[in-house]
Amino acid sequence: MRVFTIAWREFRQYFTGVGGYIFVLLYMVILGLIFISSVQPGQPLQTGVINSAFLTLALFTAPFMTMRTFAGERQRGTLELLQLTPVTHWQLVIGKWLGVFGLALVIVLTALWLPISALLFANLDLGSIYAVFFGALCVFAATLAIGIFSSVVAKTVLASVAISSVITLTLWVIGLAAATLELGLIGLPESVTTVIRYSDLSSHFRDSFAQGVIDSSDLIYFASLTIGFLSIATASLQRQR
Repeated sequence: MRVFTIAWREFRQYFTGVGGYIFVLLYMVILGLIFISSVQPGQPLQTGVINSAFLTLALFTAPFMTMRTFAGERQRGTLELLQLTPVTHWQLVIGKWLGVFGLALVIVLTALWLPISALLFANLDLGSIYAVFFGALCVFAATLAIGIFSSVVAKTVLASVAISSVITLTLWVIGLAAATLELGLIGLPESVTTVIRYSDLSSHFRDSFAQGVIDSSDLIYFASLTIGFLSIATASLQRQR
């Protein structure tokens, strides 16, 4: 119950101010404009640009969504007070993550009106669309976990954004390295090539969820990133006490 109390407190903070509304509005405006430009009456909806936009927005906004979870508390001098409450570090980290993931859930659910409204004008495979939105939640889960870790180790919110952005962008652009290896431009053992290819965050979204497919290997990838960074965040928080 303590975890959900922390999560609700964190989630509520986004909507007691304007922060949460800004994030939701940002997604609605950008995705809405892309949807409008992609809809052709009587024609299948071209979702490639929409998928790329959703992935890009998630990667670039996650650092800002999580920057205040711990770094902000540290700057306000309230983190020490939180650590003195009768909650474990793991409960604190999970609660904070659940709170910000709640904001991501609001964003995704709000964005669902776009494909539903498009049914009036274009042919649409709802199964594929739902797979994309589920994939977006998986991307959010992992990138928000990275953001939580960054906020734990950073002393300021700007440092948290910087650390989180570097990690997420590295996982994003590593696909370019994978493509280079596939072209044979750099000679590396096959095992190393496989690891680099598997580490590419964008491919796990683009090659499955964006194609309307939910693959167990992609679920394992995003679950591993999420649990891994939340575990590291907890360990880092324990060392700081």
